[in-house]
Amino acid sequence: MRLRIAFSLALAGALAVAGCGTKGDLAGGQVPVKGKVVGKEGKGVGPLAMRFYPTEPGRSNGTGESAADGTFSAKTSSTVDGLIPGKYKVTLAPLPKPGAAPVPIPAKYADESSSDLIVEVASGKDLTIELK
Repeated sequence: MRLRIAFSLALAGALAVAGCGTKGDLAGGQVPVKGKVVGKEGKGVGPLAMRFYPTEPGRSNGTGESAADGTFSAKTSSTVDGLIPGKYKVTLAPLPKPGAAPVPIPAKYADESSSDLIVEVASGKDLTIELK
């Protein structure tokens, strides 16, 4: 529970201090990012809060949310869609929805230091994030 609260607060803080721009502005070199989070059986997993941590210096973090079917898109800030191409470590946390039980996912995916989810963002490439 504490981890979920900490993740939510960190996500809200990051969005509050994110850079300026216009919705859909890819002028900073960002490319559109979309994909699907899938479980061991290949079925979509969600809803989840997602955080993208660049593995290379000089790049901004990103955020996203997967829908109930696992589909997601990512953005650099609340006003800038997409991410700069490169590799990112991904963290996931269940998004509680009224009247629904939270999605059970392994705890290791909630923290940057323990998540082993790595994706490579590239122009025109949809991502598949597989939970192990």
